[in-house]
Amino acid sequence: MTQETKESHEHGKSLILTINRKEFEWKEQYITGIQIRELGNVPKEHDIYLAIKKPWEDEKIEDHDKVDLARPEIEHFFSKGQGIKVIICTAQGDWETEFLKTVKIAEVIEAVKSHFGFAQNGKYELRLSSNPNESLKPEKTLVSYSIKDGDKLIFTDLGNAA
Repeated sequence: MTQETKESHEHGKSLILTINRKEFEWKEQYITGIQIRELGNVPKEHDIYLAIKKPWEDEKIEDHDKVDLARPEIEHFFSKGQGIKVIICTAQGDWETEFLKTVKIAEVIEAVKSHFGFAQNGKYELRLSSNPNESLKPEKTLVSYSIKDGDKLIFTDLGNAA
């Protein structure tokens, strides 16, 4: 925020903040974690962080923590869930999405079929781009393969089921 924005705050104007890349206005100097959660509609199972410029680490904000919004720049908050952000690579394009760590490979395949409109009666598989020779077993979970944020999964159409 600029000095002008701070001065405006003293005259009853709003302060600007972002939550998960969406801009919000706040009329008070301080905001708590629970207020950030409510304002940004952040689920309870997600952690909230205040983005800090590199090389410093982002600051985790607990529900009871207070953050001063009248500091010299716009505060940017983001949330992280219990999920894993992956990139699904298909013949129809890539899809960057997030799944719960405990989701089964079969459920990921179903989501990809739905997202791209692949035939429901087709036969499909997923492979890690880092280990393309191994097909991921449908009954296993993402976490069982040590899949982490940013990993690429290759979705292959094996043709129609017999």
